[in-house]
Amino acid sequence: MIIMPGRKNSMSMKGVKTMSTHSRNRILYAILCCGGIAMTAALTNDTPSFAQEEDAVVRELEKSIAGKEQEPAEKVFKNIKIMRGIPAGRVLRIMERGFAPALGVGCEYCHVEGKWASDSLDTKQVARKMWTMVGTINKDLKTIRADATVNCTTCHRGAPKPEAKR
Repeated sequence: MIIMPGRKNSMSMKGVKTMSTHSRNRILYAILCCGGIAMTAALTNDTPSFAQEEDAVVRELEKSIAGKEQEPAEKVFKNIKIMRGIPAGRVLRIMERGFAPALGVGCEYCHVEGKWASDSLDTKQVARKMWTMVGTINKDLKTIRADATVNCTTCHRGAPKPEAKR
């Protein structure tokens, strides 16, 4: 198993082996960023540039909000609808270490690079609805078991569209 510190939903190697190289690299990148230990030989490939490119985009965004990381996202970024009240720096971490590896995608999957506020991609609308859905599910789960939670990885497992199990 891949063990991610503080995460209840670790991923089995079976799920990793069936993922695309792109998804495996994104998950590895996220694990390493979070301080986890990974079996790099099993997950890496000869495509190091994707993580480096995504990292460069996030670092540029960090520079653009320097000094405002603790301000509410809606005061720092344009068109914040779901993550209102969350510190701007944390929103970047949620995108970089949460959404991206959970779905095996980069920023451009939901955003038009350089036009971050744009709602032109349907995937951004879906992500907003999914964020709300996860919140609702977690609220309901608390009535069943206090420590039970779900997140994007629970279903997506590194893929943009969850694979149906039969």
